[in-house]
Amino acid sequence: MALIRLNNQSISSVTALPSGVGGKVLQVVSVNGRNSDFITSSTSLVEVPDSGITITPTSTSSRVMVTWQLSTHIQGSTGSPSHAIHAYRGATDLGNIHATRSYTASGTHYYDKTTHSSIVDFPNSTSAITYKLYAKTMSGGNWHAHRTWISDANGEPRMRIVAMEIESSTEWSS
Repeated sequence: MALIRLNNQSISSVTALPSGVGGKVLQVVSVNGRNSDFITSSTSLVEVPDSGITITPTSTSSRVMVTWQLSTHIQGSTGSPSHAIHAYRGATDLGNIHATRSYTASGTHYYDKTTHSSIVDFPNSTSAITYKLYAKTMSGGNWHAHRTWISDANGEPRMRIVAMEIESSTEWSS
């Protein structure tokens, strides 16, 4: 049975949510990232090229949700190679948003996957904000981004990035 009434009003007459109810999406920005392979063996965080997205919030009380979808690949020949991905707002490290490890104990390891990572941030700003990824290896090997799992019609890997400004509500905590 379809919902046809809300608070004794027909659905077509509802023009706004009750006060205190937030979470409406105010704007969406999306980009396609880098289409060529990026490789690092650094054990310190390095910027993943072309992983950035910029959004300009309309209110200082808004939240920003950013989602990255990229193809990743770990390659190593000793131990169990692993990596970490951190999200940054400008120069601020927002923390580790993804980590993984190859589960093979010997030989050469190859671990491919499509990686989805998201953050919800409270930037307290109405200025343009750029979010981007940084990555590092944690136990040897090479970490690749933009491999073949996510491809366009020409077989080139793609990264998908979406940023959404979300109206704040009293239910959200900063």
